[in-house]
Amino acid sequence: MQAMFAETAAWQYQDQRDFINADHWAAMALRWSHQLADDYCIGLSLVRMSQLACDQGEATEAEELASGARRSAPHDSLFSAAALTFRAHALALDGDRTESARAYDSAREVVATAPEDPKWGMFLDHSYIDAYQAYTRTAIGEYATATAQFADAMAQMQPDFPREKGVYLARAAVAHMAAGEIESAVSAGSQALRIGIATRSARILHKVRQLSGMIDPASTQTGVAEFRDAFTAWESETCPDRM
Repeated sequence: MQAMFAETAAWQYQDQRDFINADHWAAMALRWSHQLADDYCIGLSLVRMSQLACDQGEATEAEELASGARRSAPHDSLFSAAALTFRAHALALDGDRTESARAYDSAREVVATAPEDPKWGMFLDHSYIDAYQAYTRTAIGEYATATAQFADAMAQMQPDFPREKGVYLARAAVAHMAAGEIESAVSAGSQALRIGIATRSARILHKVRQLSGMIDPASTQTGVAEFRDAFTAWESETCPDRM
């Protein structure tokens, strides 16, 4: 129970982009998991630490932690697929696109053969991997490919994870904007903003704020004014010192 509490706390702090506390609780989860000698809990803790390192742009550490998670978790488990997914992202951040693509393919192979388990890793399916690879492609500048992959992932994702959909929409909005597709960007950004406000997810709202900073204030394309009005209203309520 302590290990699961710590891992959940790490996730909650990660969603708020409070990386100091997220790192602390992930480390506690790993400590208690080792005391249990539970491979699933150890793998889960290392997966969380790898994803946190990815979020902080620490590619080498993320890859090392993901490799550790892969060694620790049962190789036919969904946590093994998660470890491969975060390793793939870290490899791309570190400049190894070929090995990154191989790792993503390996993650899909694990998902295709892993036994169904309602307790461990139920969130992880092909759409999760596709969305993360789209995020990777955005990070390395492959914007058109990223936006198409985001769309495919969201069309196939499980319906019970609205917060994750908000994350995907926010990341897709940034990719659309980077590709010069402003109307698609503000459409996705507006949806992400609504979900971010409803869930109070800093992961979502951080990307929405990034999108806002990319938009020319003088732009007159369809949907831009509506997005900027909604964004300004939210920011004035939550961050009055910015006004």
